[in-house]
Amino acid sequence: MFFRVFLFTSIMLLLTDAQKITTLGPAPGAPGNMDTKSLKVQELANKIMTKYNTVSNDPYYYTYVEVISATEQVVAGLLYRIKLSIGKTDCLKNQVSAAANLCNVDKNSIKEINARIVDQPWLNIFEITFE
Repeated sequence: MFFRVFLFTSIMLLLTDAQKITTLGPAPGAPGNMDTKSLKVQELANKIMTKYNTVSNDPYYYTYVEVISATEQVVAGLLYRIKLSIGKTDCLKNQVSAAANLCNVDKNSIKEINARIVDQPWLNIFEITFE
């Protein structure tokens, strides 16, 4: 009888511990969701838009309207995947300065973009690509 009680108690403890592990978050190395309103995500979104405006052939300045989703994954460094809603403004790129927030977004130009960021600071790598 003692053995059955001991066995039952041991199994229940193992199941309880296993349940705790699954509720702790993503497994190590798996992508985890980020708060889209966090300062870190907002900084990354600004860097994405700087890159987007650099590589875009459009003469007009684009800005992000909303961060739709963001994930962070520990790889050989950090891998971020960020989905943004962006729009074309009424400002030309060559006329935009620190007052870019005064540009108005054309609501008909809003689209979604997906960016991938690899951050490996010890190698001086910070790379933004678009998917």
